Amino acid sequence: MAVGWKDFAVPEEFTPAEDGSLVAFLAENGTSSVRVNVGTLRRVDTMLVELLLCGAASWTARGLKFQVTGVSEAHEEVFVHLGIRADLLERSVAA
Repeated sequence: MAVGWKDFAVPEEFTPAEDGSLVAFLAENGTSSVRVNVGTLRRVDTMLVELLLCGAASWTARGLKFQVTGVSEAHEEVFVHLGIRADLLERSVAA
């Protein structure tokens, strides 16, 4: 059961290969629902997409929520182009 929401803001120039902060955050918050805010992120790289999809699948399997927030229209285009449906990765597009 979820204790509560935990939030992580992805830095502007984030790449998981060079910055392990998101992996550490997810490892530390495996019993809570999480929101990953990508509102300031300049570019979505494939390693980040993979990490988000794996996180979403793991959290869903444990009955927890996993959301990506602050998705820009450009980022949403990337997700759609890759065939990532909302049932695979719950996300909200920034207005």
